[in-house]
Amino acid sequence: MASERVLVGPYEVLVWPDRLGSVGVARHDVTFEQFPVKTESVTSLSHEARILHTVSGGIGMPLLHWFGAVDGTDIMVIDSYGSCLEETFCQSGRYFSLQMLLCLAEQLLSRVEFIHSRNIIHGNLSPWSFALGSLDWQNRQVFLVDFNTVVASKTTAHGDLYAIAQILSYFYRGGDSWEKHQQKPRCGIDKESPPVLIDFFREISLCKEKSPNYDDLKDIFRAALQDMATQLAIALDLKGPRNITSELLPKIEVFQAMTSGSLFDTLNLKLSQAGQGMEKPIATLPRRNLLGLLELFDDILRIYMVLLLRDRLSCQKVPQVLRAYHLPNKLWRDLYWFLNSIGDEGDGLSNSFKCAFTERAYKYISTLYESFPCYQPYWTELLLALACRMHGLGSEYDKLVWTQNVFYWKGQIKGAKAQCEVSKISVSGSSF
Repeated sequence: MASERVLVGPYEVLVWPDRLGSVGVARHDVTFEQFPVKTESVTSLSHEARILHTVSGGIGMPLLHWFGAVDGTDIMVIDSYGSCLEETFCQSGRYFSLQMLLCLAEQLLSRVEFIHSRNIIHGNLSPWSFALGSLDWQNRQVFLVDFNTVVASKTTAHGDLYAIAQILSYFYRGGDSWEKHQQKPRCGIDKESPPVLIDFFREISLCKEKSPNYDDLKDIFRAALQDMATQLAIALDLKGPRNITSELLPKIEVFQAMTSGSLFDTLNLKLSQAGQGMEKPIATLPRRNLLGLLELFDDILRIYMVLLLRDRLSCQKVPQVLRAYHLPNKLWRDLYWFLNSIGDEGDGLSNSFKCAFTERAYKYISTLYESFPCYQPYWTELLLALACRMHGLGSEYDKLVWTQNVFYWKGQIKGAKAQCEVSKISVSGSSF
């Protein structure tokens, strides 16, 4: 099979996995996008595919692109991702700064919170279970990539939280192997551990008999990070802790050296080139032109990420009221124009290309949701709009995924509004 041209759905397998459980490469035969492909003997991948199908579209969750059986072998095509945390840890000399750990902790908790919200308990989390994003604008976003969950009655949500404590403690100590570290009592957390890990372990131990409050758990790490940033800012006589708390913000080298003025000029040039490329009916464009539009779209996303990283308002920790002149508004206007230009040609253009552009936008806004939390209510509305668009474009198999994501983001918006009303009542009551 390795020497033959193998098609799995709309994907051609370019590099066949050399053994069961390893990862190969598949290419979409329309958009030419490349994705990892996994194979296993029949039934062994089906559980993992079911779990991934349930969580696809969540922040920090890979999308499941295709699953089926070919010649008695299960094949799964999923989103690309970068190095797992264990590999990143080893590449960093088996050392993560405490600042890095505090930033990691919040994302790890968010991933676990999300799968728990879908009634999934992992039960087998390790440093290999998480990886960084593969695209440069998401290369500091943590993804849960191992969905080989344990099916057992003894697995609990608190078990996953203890695993997070164990992973963080493992990264903090850095000396022992993961196997040896797992043998230590109390998740490897003792009196020599930093206070924030001790507080976290104590908190998850205290709430063992009730449902975890994930926001309270994340607040432990947020407070520690803010305290560290403030102390360093004072000690180093800096103007503010803004840059100290940005350990896990994306690092984009392509446009990083350009001035902000040059970036805006380049952005306008890219948008103009895209407009010229779509002057003719989009459905009549040859594939190479459509692939060029995808590359332009990627460049536009990169430029906006660099501009947002430099934007003082976007990097604030407190929620911001979005104004018409704020950078996220310009970003959405440009994305909305691009996506509408691609999608306004009826059924003439392949849905594969429409999905490729919309998926990119969805993943991009998902990254902004965590990288720039001061605008989270705004990002949530955009994610809902993009999930609705994906629901309209997807196959019958995909519609279930995007239906649950539409309901999820509607729930997030409803919950945020309810919380806002509670805050208003609290403020009103305290004024008497």
